[in-house]
Amino acid sequence: MAGKKWQAGGKAMVPAAASACLLGILASPGRALAASNYAPSGYVGSWDPNTIREILMGGLAVVFFLAAIIIWAMSALHNVQRVQRRNAAFVSSALNSIGQGIVMVDPRGRLAFCNDSYLEMYGLSRSDLFPRITGRELAELRHILRLSG
Repeated sequence: MAGKKWQAGGKAMVPAAASACLLGILASPGRALAASNYAPSGYVGSWDPNTIREILMGGLAVVFFLAAIIIWAMSALHNVQRVQRRNAAFVSSALNSIGQGIVMVDPRGRLAFCNDSYLEMYGLSRSDLFPRITGRELAELRHILRLSG
């Protein structure tokens, strides 16, 4: 958590802004109608103040409940991502400890993984590999390095 950068106006502000809007909407018509001496029978100002307070408290409870669900979902997603990174690091270290050269490509033919033994075997370094290099380009690179060396 120490490395996270929190910014003002982030996702935590959504419940506060929603509740402020709700309070503004409920408070504004009362002032406007009271100034014009117009009060229809269904006017909110004729309601019991306790009823209005209960409605507002219920609305706030709903907003806080939804905020708690969002926070819980984001936390669960963060935990899943952490587990996936840990598993990927475990598989990577296991494949790097194998003495034979291993190279894997994805369905599009792009390099997904190669271990250190593969790089040593062909005299390559990690800096020789660029993002989204294809298997064919990797074979050409090996061929070029073999001819030059």
